[in-house]
Amino acid sequence: MYRRTWLVSALLCVLVTLWTVSPAHAQCGSNSNCQIILSGTGLPATPSNPCTPWGLWLWSQPNNNNAYGNEGDGSIYFYDIAPAEAHADVGIVTLSGNSVSESASGTFPNGTTVSCTLTAHQTSPGKGILDTMDCTLVSTSGTTNSCKAPAGGIPITMDISNAPKH
Repeated sequence: MYRRTWLVSALLCVLVTLWTVSPAHAQCGSNSNCQIILSGTGLPATPSNPCTPWGLWLWSQPNNNNAYGNEGDGSIYFYDIAPAEAHADVGIVTLSGNSVSESASGTFPNGTTVSCTLTAHQTSPGKGILDTMDCTLVSTSGTTNSCKAPAGGIPITMDISNAPKH
């Protein structure tokens, strides 16, 4: 009898805890497995020449309860500026609800450096809008290009793991 009462009490505690968790906490909170992916290829940018087409695949984690800390990894492409991908280091990852902001930087094989700030929001699981993209690319000769997302944002593939499913 005592054992059954203990199990019922434990089950009720778990249910009450799950019921009272806020959506923001349920999304990632202190969850060490929370991951964010932003990706897209052949994306538009302004000015169109030389910034379009471009692409990205960035993975990040927004909290410090994981092996990577508040950072991530990935690739950035600006096909008309550099002929190959730049390995990107992602940092300053901030997640608020279904919106993320982060920075990414790297170097293309031809020596061109890239530094970007990005904001995006997930519209549904696997889909999102890249609201802002501001990238500065500097070649080894000192030529600088500034590339931005067009007004209204860019549809991309976006996934926030552990996000509430709509």
